[in-house]
Amino acid sequence: MTMKTTILAALLTVIGAATLAKTIDSTGNAQVRIIANLHNESYKLIYSSETDGPVKFMLMDSEGQILYSEKHSNMKGFIQEFNFEGMPSGDYTFEVTSPSQTFIEAMTYLSRQDELAGKLKINEAEPNRLAVTASDLGTTDLKLYIFDDNQDLVFTEKLDNVDLVNKIYDVNQINSEWVNIVIQHDSETVAEETFALDK
Repeated sequence: MTMKTTILAALLTVIGAATLAKTIDSTGNAQVRIIANLHNESYKLIYSSETDGPVKFMLMDSEGQILYSEKHSNMKGFIQEFNFEGMPSGDYTFEVTSPSQTFIEAMTYLSRQDELAGKLKINEAEPNRLAVTASDLGTTDLKLYIFDDNQDLVFTEKLDNVDLVNKIYDVNQINSEWVNIVIQHDSETVAEETFALDK
């Protein structure tokens, strides 16, 4: 993945539908559309115009800093696909300028890690019994780790291709004053909680 595609991919910001086709503007003789695909973390930028002419598009962060810009000359249209994997969550603005008009769209991007963190819940269901719950994860691979108060790993489990999680972990037999439960996705922590044990 190039830096160019990584930066531009932040424009995919729609959460909920698997695919979204959005027309930013269609006035005048030009049209810009963003087609987002949440499953493969990509989007297509489509520009079309009735006449040839120079086109510039750029991406800006929430502070107005230009993260990327590119120019096309003498074009009636183009389609470009980008991957947003690795982009940080935040607000971005996409701007396309044609000879006759400027299209602007502000979007909020939520990274996959932050999306999972918002869905995964770790609670104490009963004394020394920990509940891990989540839904609508989109068939995700997770790894769960439980550490004791010496930071020694006492339990691990792979949760492969899960869309729904509803599990109870009995930690009563762990000889420890507390336990730390960690859930990771792609080697990054997306949920973590520490619980004192009732001995």
